[in-house]
Amino acid sequence: MRRNGYERIPLGFNRRAVRASASVTREKNTIHALFEVDISEPRRLIQTCFAETGEKISLTAYVVACLSRVVREHPRMNARNTLPYMTGKRTVDTI
Repeated sequence: MRRNGYERIPLGFNRRAVRASASVTREKNTIHALFEVDISEPRRLIQTCFAETGEKISLTAYVVACLSRVVREHPRMNARNTLPYMTGKRTVDTI
């Protein structure tokens, strides 16, 4: 269902389960995922960009740019849970 430019999609079982778990642990500091990533290729790309253009790019800026592209390609990654629907947002908020 589309409304004011937003798309509302019923939540699947997995999304409802994650939401229920998050509401129970809302008052606690919970780590949902912890992982390591090899950043040697992004660092090389950043250094190459600096060598070619003289423009300094931080690793944070690189990650934000990558995440914004993912959200553009997969809008459900930036959706808000409004039970029983998932509502897609038009913008990406970064901190």
